[in-house]
Amino acid sequence: MLLCLALAATLPATAWAARAPYREGQEIEITGAVTDSAGRPLEGRTVVLEVYRRGFDLRSMNPRKMGSAKKGLQQRTVTTDEIGRYTLVWEWHDYYNRFEVSVGDFGPDGYFVEERADLSRRVLRGSPVIVSFVLGDGAVGAPEPDSSRSDRGALSAATGTSVDQARVRERNGAPDKTDSLELPYGSETTWWYFERGRAFRFLDGELRDELSFDPVGTL
Repeated sequence: MLLCLALAATLPATAWAARAPYREGQEIEITGAVTDSAGRPLEGRTVVLEVYRRGFDLRSMNPRKMGSAKKGLQQRTVTTDEIGRYTLVWEWHDYYNRFEVSVGDFGPDGYFVEERADLSRRVLRGSPVIVSFVLGDGAVGAPEPDSSRSDRGALSAATGTSVDQARVRERNGAPDKTDSLELPYGSETTWWYFERGRAFRFLDGELRDELSFDPVGTL
């Protein structure tokens, strides 16, 4: 007999709100500069703030078919000024728990993201949130390779897993379910361990999030 237990999507909104130094509707300022590797300001670069709630999509009573989702995605967009500066403003709402800023440009093949920063933890430390980007000197439409990427995300040719993924598998065994999603800024993979009540989210093989929820088992 299969027993489906209720799965907690994420921390309740009240718990998330308790961690934040903001009141509902208070403005949060996200600001910084975009320069090249020589320190020269880059004018006219597009900077995008994405705010959403990271949760679970309870699409089925079968826990093996549950997947992660970006809920209520909102965006704010500005361009850098003549000295490479930008400022984005967001009004705090307890519902949202993920904040990401990306910088990019338009080329022959459309818009591409050159760099991205996850600000979800930094936002909780107070406003303003200062994040600056240093971009390569490649031509528009052909961003430089990300030389700052950690070796933890590098995939092994022999096993097809990264260092981070190998460590998670060593501690927890094979995942019960794997979700994969191709995004403009990389490949996102989530490993689900339902009976353990754990989920691990990787971006290009590098561990980015470790989630906990009420274990789901069988009797």
